[in-house]
Amino acid sequence: MTYRVAIAGCGGISDRHLAALKQWEQSGGRACAVAVADTNLSRAHTAAERYGGRLSVYADYKKMIREAAPDVVIVALPHFLHLEAACFAAEAGCHLLLEKPMALTRF
Repeated sequence: MTYRVAIAGCGGISDRHLAALKQWEQSGGRACAVAVADTNLSRAHTAAERYGGRLSVYADYKKMIREAAPDVVIVALPHFLHLEAACFAAEAGCHLLLEKPMALTRF
């Protein structure tokens, strides 16, 4: 099985995730990026082009998760957006990768 990975947020850190996924995919790894989402569509398109232009591009991570149906979602959004994005992806049945805390407080 190859895990389908989507990235919510195309800021600077997403480049590292996409580069690692591309390298892993090219070496026979079992994961590949399938979609990216960012409210700045230009930034999302740039990220997709760096990956090879094969990614679906979305302005809304919720729509991306519904339509691309990834197995894994990398949440690369600002801190204050992590909780909502992580919960939405988990409720959709996706595995998660969060680099930062899921929330700024425990409540």
